[in-house]
Amino acid sequence: MYTSGHPSTRSWGTEGINAPLQQKATYSFPLKQPRRHQQQQQQQQTLGRQFDAESTHQASPTAAKLFVGQLPFETDEKRLYDLFSAYGTVEHIHILRDSQNRSKGAAFVTYSNVEEADTAIFTLHNRYKMLANRMIQVSYAKNSANISLFGACNAIAVHRMNPTNPVPDMANVTPESRVI
Repeated sequence: MYTSGHPSTRSWGTEGINAPLQQKATYSFPLKQPRRHQQQQQQQQTLGRQFDAESTHQASPTAAKLFVGQLPFETDEKRLYDLFSAYGTVEHIHILRDSQNRSKGAAFVTYSNVEEADTAIFTLHNRYKMLANRMIQVSYAKNSANISLFGACNAIAVHRMNPTNPVPDMANVTPESRVI
């Protein structure tokens, strides 16, 4: 068994990893969003609508669309697919590009359902670095057809910290399925 002198290290004993935790896990959002992220979020609304109008991709009825910001400009669809497919079935990836076809450092990733999208948000948002000094930003796209309660609460919390981050449209509420 591995032990260290750190006070948070606990012995698993005979119960193994299924033993109940003695302390509650918490997650806190950063106090300040990077300026570049603010600009990307402002562009998300107009670029997302433009992409949807041009897109021939037909998403499944349970699909959940994520906005991903703070990406390196050289990121391609394969690299995003390799990263995001670890958390579920990726239906579509669209990197936002300017008129000269250069990446804007942001993308939309569509998952087949909200559970997979939630896993990606929880695992990657403000936790994963594609560049040495910058965490990627992952949240539901404003126009995502399906959003979980976790995703809605996350988007609202991020919006409260930075009002330039749009809150996804939450028109369809179905409490039984916990999908907004």
